[in-house]
Amino acid sequence: LPETAEFNTMLLYFATFLFGTNQLCNKIATGGASPAAVNAVRFLAASAVMLPAMRRGLARPEMRGKGLELGVWLLLGYSAQSAGVAQTTAGHAAFATTFTVLTVPLVAGLGGRQIPASTWVAGAAAMLGVALLDGGADGLSIGGGDLLCVISAVFFGVHKVRMEECTMRFPDDTEALTGLQIAVVTLGSLLWEAPEIAGVVRDGGLEGLAHFAADLPWALGIYMGVATTALTLWMEARAMKMVSAPMAALIYSSEPLWGAGLSFLCLGERWGPA
Repeated sequence: LPETAEFNTMLLYFATFLFGTNQLCNKIATGGASPAAVNAVRFLAASAVMLPAMRRGLARPEMRGKGLELGVWLLLGYSAQSAGVAQTTAGHAAFATTFTVLTVPLVAGLGGRQIPASTWVAGAAAMLGVALLDGGADGLSIGGGDLLCVISAVFFGVHKVRMEECTMRFPDDTEALTGLQIAVVTLGSLLWEAPEIAGVVRDGGLEGLAHFAADLPWALGIYMGVATTALTLWMEARAMKMVSAPMAALIYSSEPLWGAGLSFLCLGERWGPA
């Protein structure tokens, strides 16, 4: 694949489209299963396709600590996002998660980086546009699902800044770095889901567990695990060797365009006059 800034920027735009489909899939999946169960299926699927890279990362002590740290930030972000999406509309979730576009330059600035004024202006404009598109500015609550989505945006913002630093340190094997992150998120997701599984086994035994497993949204979970998790994380790790974290966050602010369009077509969520 070409090692040019233009190509890596296009990778981020394609990843943004996939992230937009994730909002829709997550909303549908959590309508029939708990957020913990959806996360478990999603990240088990991601782990399956990233297993070779995961092993390479674990075999490199100098990469292991960084990969595990990035995985913790992702675990916090994905967990808050899944719990938040289950309690709000896909449009509100899209607006709330756009706070990443301001979190990234803030975290980078606190780390000593000079952030151009144009980045702040563009970030604010992106959030205003998303508010108009998704109705996020009308009725966005300060608690519940909307707040959880904002918190997830903060975690994702910290992750992007740290990811930029780590990909510059380990440019030779971004797949291994991605695999380590997915390993952490998968383990955390399984621990989150463990009490629910234990309750199912206690109440219904193995037969109850079989029915529970059969009712899980496997198709959506596998799609999210492979396409909107493993693939997008690899794209992000590869692209951020050349694209800065603030620029990546601005590109990701176009995610609600896809999320709102798909929600309009598939979930019946309608746009207002704005």
